[in-house]
Amino acid sequence: MITLESPDGSAVVAVSPLHGGRVAQITISDLPILKGHANADSVNGPMSWGSFPMAPWAGRCGFLDLDHLRRA
Repeated sequence: MITLESPDGSAVVAVSPLHGGRVAQITISDLPILKGHANADSVNGPMSWGSFPMAPWAGRCGFLDLDHLRRA
């Protein structure tokens, strides 16, 4: 787990390299913001806890031509 902390210590972000860089927790003034790994459900696995940062790629395809992906 990699921990990033604001200079005043009021904001802490835990990142899990083991889970592809998933944001495991964001804590602001000792208040956890995300559903933590300990609360994960076995059905959805990693998708049931934390957050996966997709910036700057989310929703962006640029000039990608997706015509070759169409199926008859």
